[in-house]
Amino acid sequence: MGVAYCGQRFTFEVTRFLDQGGMGQVYEGTRQDDPAVRVAIKVPFPDYAATFLREAQVAERVAGPHVVPVVDWGDGPPFIAFQFIDGLTLRRVLDGRRARGEYWPETELIDLFRQLVDAMQAINTHVVHRDLTPGNVFDDAGVLRVSDFGLAKYAGDVTRADTHKGGGTYPYMAPEVWAFHDGRPDDAIDWHADQYSLGVMFYEMATLQRPFAGANSDLRAGHLYKRPSRVTDIVPSLSDRLASLITRMMEKQAGKRFARWDEIAHELDAIEQQRAVVARDDFAAGVSRQAAAQIEQMRGRTLEQQRQEDEHRQKVQQRLDLLDYWAGEIFDRLRERVEGVNRELGAEALFFKPVPPDGSARRCVIGFADTTAQLAVELDVVEVDPPTPTGPAPVILPGAIVLTINSPAPPDNVPLWGIVQLSTPRRGDAFNVILIEDTSPYGAWAEVTMAPPPGVRIGQDAHAFHVDQERGRRYRVVAKDPTTMVFYQAETVIALNWKALYERRPVPGQYGRNHNIYTDTALLFSEARLEFEGRLDELIRALVDNATG
Repeated sequence: MGVAYCGQRFTFEVTRFLDQGGMGQVYEGTRQDDPAVRVAIKVPFPDYAATFLREAQVAERVAGPHVVPVVDWGDGPPFIAFQFIDGLTLRRVLDGRRARGEYWPETELIDLFRQLVDAMQAINTHVVHRDLTPGNVFDDAGVLRVSDFGLAKYAGDVTRADTHKGGGTYPYMAPEVWAFHDGRPDDAIDWHADQYSLGVMFYEMATLQRPFAGANSDLRAGHLYKRPSRVTDIVPSLSDRLASLITRMMEKQAGKRFARWDEIAHELDAIEQQRAVVARDDFAAGVSRQAAAQIEQMRGRTLEQQRQEDEHRQKVQQRLDLLDYWAGEIFDRLRERVEGVNRELGAEALFFKPVPPDGSARRCVIGFADTTAQLAVELDVVEVDPPTPTGPAPVILPGAIVLTINSPAPPDNVPLWGIVQLSTPRRGDAFNVILIEDTSPYGAWAEVTMAPPPGVRIGQDAHAFHVDQERGRRYRVVAKDPTTMVFYQAETVIALNWKALYERRPVPGQYGRNHNIYTDTALLFSEARLEFEGRLDELIRALVDNATG
């Protein structure tokens, strides 16, 4: 091709294009002074030049029989020349075996695993690789060699967002790296992350399949929360001890993995020695496998509990963020309306007052300083059910009586609810509101009204009526016309908490285009789409018109 690259010691000529990756291109080349010396010349895209020069400095520090050595590098233009390996990547080898359904025998696996452990021991003495995959391992006539230090960092360096962002290949990334990508704080991602990635590679080499597959979201969930099937469940001919080694390398918590690479090397040696014993105790082997399966089940339940707790925290935070958004939107609009009314009246007659938060609730009041007339708006989150504890099913003795108490479950598609109440000497109005999730990120509001069916007596104190308080449901009866209020004939009932609201919201039956109505033994429940701004404008006008008796 005629292109030459000048390094620190040699000049290289490009002979042919080999491959292209996310950070640059790779060419085959030769040393200009000795054409018999073949090299792989890695040339970065312009945006990654600084990263590549760092890789050159990193790779120069690493040496060993199972590491692809750097021959030279240069910075004008930037390139790195590696020793040319005339062989397949481990990825290509795996693809071929997978297509043929050809598993490695355990003795060969142990030999390959030892080579990779030796390579990582040499690498991690100086750097953390951070992108260990089968595509970065070459099969050089039966000798495995690790290459590609593009994402490496010096051992002992603290991980920083600017050096690690985007690092790693998703199917092989350790849980702590996924957590870092999610924005969680992390003091350091060290060599244990490389150990996890190598454990994933060992799993794939042993079973010819990855432990987790699917879209990025599936990979994230798998690496963070799920325990893969044991390799012996997929390839029963492999030993339990080898399966346990791979499982330990892939522990979710870095502290539960091996503490040193030589521990893994010693364990591989012990497994090989154990295989040399011809006579095997089949009963003991069966008990060992059963115990290992029980341990995996127990660990799987722990991870599932952790996954549920993380999802619960995220859902609660999402609802709080949504509450802050809507409280800001609605309260700002109300403040603007109050200012507009005051301009019309030519005086600061109407006030807008935000109320200090009570728990998560957001509340504001609009009223006149010299009357009791006011409009109150309160918004709050609908609670999220806490995670269900995982564990073995309880033992129920014969003849035992099992008592189940049902309580209203928070709806998944209704993150917010609230109360809007108008109180004046001549008119009262109140209703609940709910935010229903839809295709937009902010949802759509609905107005909820409840009323007693004709002839149903629901209480004697119509101004502050509570029902089913022992089950956590609280209501209040409100009259739309206080001057004609008669007990047992109140026009509106509002829920004072979400439990009261959702026990009255069964599966809807259609009633008109945007209106649903339900019948309960105590209350009629109706729900209709709400245009919040227009409804609030109407209530503010009613507040002004009915402020005095």
